[in-house]
Amino acid sequence: MDRDDLFIILALKARLLSPAQVEDCRRERQVHGQNAAAPTLPEIVAQKEYLNPEQRRLLNIAIQYEELKLEDAGLAAYIVRKGYLKEDQVAGFLAAQ
Repeated sequence: MDRDDLFIILALKARLLSPAQVEDCRRERQVHGQNAAAPTLPEIVAQKEYLNPEQRRLLNIAIQYEELKLEDAGLAAYIVRKGYLKEDQVAGFLAAQ
């Protein structure tokens, strides 16, 4: 899952964007093509002014938090696989997060 997908998932979950707005942004992205110069979905959302700057900032913070959670889950799996801690101990640490 890349940052664009995570941005859209979180925006939909928080009901900051409607599914119709997301589809509109995806169509816009397809018009630009999939080259490196094409704008990202968050950039398209900003251009269309679907979200105000504060809402975009909150979504970016939420994305960073979700990325950290994924990294922590990977680290936890490594710790359990190597036998440093038991599964239930690591699960408790992740739950406390």
